[in-house]
Amino acid sequence: MPAIEFDLGEIHTRIILAAFQDLHWERFFHEVGISPHRLFYEEMVEDLPGSLRGVLDFLEIDGAGASSPTIISEKQSDETSLEWEERYRTAAQAAGVL
Repeated sequence: MPAIEFDLGEIHTRIILAAFQDLHWERFFHEVGISPHRLFYEEMVEDLPGSLRGVLDFLEIDGAGASSPTIISEKQSDETSLEWEERYRTAAQAAGVL
């Protein structure tokens, strides 16, 4: 796989797009009177069984006999992503977009 280069504009565009999509989901949920179950990646990685129990409880499904699946994915954040987060914050602040 080719190396991916840091691109402030591309990263900022993706962040703005994600915020835009979040806003529209929140508006939709409000308009139709839905209170969604919120599941966060970091919490799921930290406690998959607890996260799954939370989903089942929200759906009012008895998960007494359920077992957690074996995780076959890798954690997505690493030293590079943490470095890029810091670089983004610094560069975006300097550019006046954060």
